Amino acid sequence: MDINVKTDMTIKRGDTFIYPIIWEGVAASELRSEVRDSIGDLISEVVISETSEPHTFILTVANTKNWPIDILYTDIERTYHLPLKILILSVQTLSRLKF
Repeated sequence: MDINVKTDMTIKRGDTFIYPIIWEGVAASELRSEVRDSIGDLISEVVISETSEPHTFILTVANTKNWPIDILYTDIERTYHLPLKILILSVQTLSRLKF
């Protein structure tokens, strides 16, 4: 698995949360991402979009105005759809967000 992401970032509450990742050999339809707080409560689902650049995706949350002022975490999950079953290959913490 070859993934390239920025690991820590600081954003202002209310700004759009947006960052690129590079992950070779995957499609956006195989990916899912969320933002969670330090105890694991879901804060937001993340929209994953393909770009014109090969293997590059943009992860976005348009509205962060109700996010808590805290350290939050994003993760990304890659799922393979195989006949009659779904295999979750990996879950990685991508970044730690600071407000």
